[in-house]
Amino acid sequence: MAKTLVYSLIKQENKKGQMQLVDLIVSLSIFLLLILFLYINIEKNIFQEKEKLKKIKAIAVADRLIKTIAEDYGYPTNWAIELEPSNNSLKAFGTAESYLEIDPYKLARFNQIYLNNYTKKKLLLGEYEADLTISYLNGTQIAYIGNYSSQKILTNKKSYALYLNQPIILKVRVWQK
Repeated sequence: MAKTLVYSLIKQENKKGQMQLVDLIVSLSIFLLLILFLYINIEKNIFQEKEKLKKIKAIAVADRLIKTIAEDYGYPTNWAIELEPSNNSLKAFGTAESYLEIDPYKLARFNQIYLNNYTKKKLLLGEYEADLTISYLNGTQIAYIGNYSSQKILTNKKSYALYLNQPIILKVRVWQK
């Protein structure tokens, strides 16, 4: 009888040890799953925030290009006649003849030099590329500036101005290089 009691106590101790081991494995598994879940969510949130930041920067590039075409005169204002994009005297491009009225000569010159690396640096495009379509309200295209390369468009912006006393639509698309 004493042997049976001792044997029974030892058996119960082994079961307690096994239960503690099973509890430890289950607890550790739950903890690791929780860590994995948190990691996946953090990575997902970081990716989403990076995408939002890219879009915000792309919108800023589009706004800057619209302003360059429709509102800015450039500095110096006669840049289209005298200066090359690499010239240090050229501080800013602008194709406006007056506010929201585009100068045809400046627009033609801007179109000629847009793909130049110096031009893109002075326009502060950075890691982005953009194209511009300028057309009359009836859809007749006046100018296409840029070179679209089938990348994912991050933003489209549209604005209105005057060209040769006619209302026009200025469309800008921006994508990442």
